[in-house]
Amino acid sequence: MYVRTFKYLLLVSQVKLLPFIRRLSGNYWIRCLFWIIIKVNRLTIEAKIDSSELSGLLWEKLPIEASVNLWGDEIYFKTNLESQSNQLQQVVDIGDVAFWPSGQAVCLFFGLTPTSTPDEIRPASAVIVFG
Repeated sequence: MYVRTFKYLLLVSQVKLLPFIRRLSGNYWIRCLFWIIIKVNRLTIEAKIDSSELSGLLWEKLPIEASVNLWGDEIYFKTNLESQSNQLQQVVDIGDVAFWPSGQAVCLFFGLTPTSTPDEIRPASAVIVFG
């Protein structure tokens, strides 16, 4: 098992979560409470999040900037969020956005982790998937 923090000479190893403003038509703009923008170095991802209490807590803290870590094909970063949800999952899918209560971290899954099996993506311990 290993954990590696991204380090780049020319790029900032930070993640930035931003509220996503979506243009509907013409000059009308609305805040869509179900989308966030995740920026890691040069990578920008639009992620849809659910309407759970955890998503609301995350939304209220945006923008968040944090150093990122890599654990297998999972990016995670510390937050000051807390959740008492009992909807914990031991297995996730590629593209899932989750909260890891044990580490108070948001996790982005894009492949296998060191605890995964060839058929299942497994976080280090149970997570709350919210996107």
